[in-house]
Order: sequence, then C-alpha cells, then structure tokens
Amino acid sequence: MEEARGMASERRGELPTAPRSTAATLMIFSFELRTFKSCRTSDIVSSPNPSLISLMRKPPTDVSLSWMYSLVQTAGFKTTVFCKPTNKGLCLNGESECPKRYLHSTISAYVRRALSHCSTWKDAYQELERVTQVLINNGYSNSDMAHVTMRIIDIWYTNQDTTTPTTGEPIKLFYKSHMSTDYKTDEKSIKDIIHHNVHPTDPERPLALIIY
Repeated sequence: MEEARGMASERRGELPTAPRSTAATLMIFSFELRTFKSCRTSDIVSSPNPSLISLMRKPPTDVSLSWMYSLVQTAGFKTTVFCKPTNKGLCLNGESECPKRYLHSTISAYVRRALSHCSTWKDAYQELERVTQVLINNGYSNSDMAHVTMRIIDIWYTNQDTTTPTTGEPIKLFYKSHMSTDYKTDEKSIKDIIHHNVHPTDPERPLALIIY
C-alpha cells in the first residue's frame, strides 16, 4: 500500500511520504489532545490543522461537544446501552437443548444490563423493548420473558436478596454433567442422592450443588 502511494506521488510530481509508525501516530495524537485541552472552543473550530478538526464529529455548540465518539455536555449526564452496528442480535437459542436456568440467565443478563447502563427509566424501557424483541427472535417465549424481567426489576428496585438467609457459608459441591437428551433426569437423580445421603457436620452450613 505504501509503495503504491509512493508511485502515485511520483507520478503527480510529489515527494513520496514515509510510512508512519504507531509510536509517531500516538505522539501526534497526544500533541493534538493537549492542544485541544489548552485551547478554547472557538480556537479549535478555526484551527488550520485538518487532522485535529477531523477528530471532531460535528462543530461544538454552546452546551455540548462531540469528541472522539463521546458526547461532552456542560449540563447533565446521560448514559444508555450501546450496540455496535455489526451486532446481528444473536444469542443462546431459546429452543436449544440446555437447562432452563441457562435460558433464564441469558434473559437476566440483558435485563440487568439495561437497568445498570441506562440512567433514565425512559431509556431503560426502550432498551427492554429492544432486547425483548431480540430474545423472541431467538426462540424465547413471551411467558419466560415477562416472568424473568419482572423478577429482576423487582429485585433491582427493592434490593431483595434471592439467596436463602443462612448463618454459615454454604458448602459448594461441583458436579460435571454431560449434555444429553436426558440431562433433566440425570440432574434430578444427583440432587436426590445428595439430599438423602450427604449431610454436613455443621448444620448451620447448607449444601449448594453446582452443576456445570
């Protein structure tokens, strides 16, 4: 690419430009950033440096300035969920052969992201509508969406704890399961075996079976 540029420059009677290293690019960007911080807004807009102006998406106004894909405002602060243009809306399919808790965990992740990233309820509501359509397109049912969404919202705004209150730390038991068509039967069997045959020496510490 650099050789082609050099040949084109020679044909136009110009001097070929040397390839710019990453370090040199960073130094130039650092200098321009310091220049931006030290100059007034009016000076930046009228600056003859084209590379500095190209970093700005639009001219500044009296209350906001779009700079490096971030919107800087003098009044207020607003955040929302950002989705890349290349995002095709794919996730764990709702009709796949996997435990039900995997599907609920996927829904919960989308809902929690909407509640934690959006600074206003209007933006959160719009994001919840968007992810609901995304999950339905991936095979999730409306009943699961409504159930998990309402449960997460109730927990989020009432600070409820879904864990069982105990005085001692739970004893975690890990069981590696193998995916098959009878995975529900296998998980139920291992739970029954542990429930009837395994008892901790400390009654204050419950058992927590983690199947992965």
